[in-house]
Amino acid sequence: MTTLPEEIAFIWRRPKALSAILFLLNRYFALLVNISGLVLSFVPLSVERCPEYQLYRQLTFIFQAVIVCFIMTIRTYALYGGSKRLLTWMTITMITLAIIVSVEGLGRYMGDAVLLPGVGCYETYTAVTAARQ
Repeated sequence: MTTLPEEIAFIWRRPKALSAILFLLNRYFALLVNISGLVLSFVPLSVERCPEYQLYRQLTFIFQAVIVCFIMTIRTYALYGGSKRLLTWMTITMITLAIIVSVEGLGRYMGDAVLLPGVGCYETYTAVTAARQ
């Protein structure tokens, strides 16, 4: 709220560039996701809905990370004078890391979402998976 006047002056009243769209998406998507997460943490969930809630939370975290990654890429690209070579290497690195993280983090080491009575919906892991995470 403290930067809202500046946001209105510098973002809302100007033509929307990609950086402005990403800024707004990052700011307000994160706000809405956090509000929905807070509300859902107080709503009683059934055992069947618990995995859906966990998937929702994970997908929103991934989407937020992708937005931030694009913002940081644009900033780095601008700082290095619009170097296409740097942009190519950053893109290759990001795609490679995304594939590695997806395969390693999500493929073999998925936990089970469980509903703990009186506590809420949490993801549980075996001892080996928890140590790896």
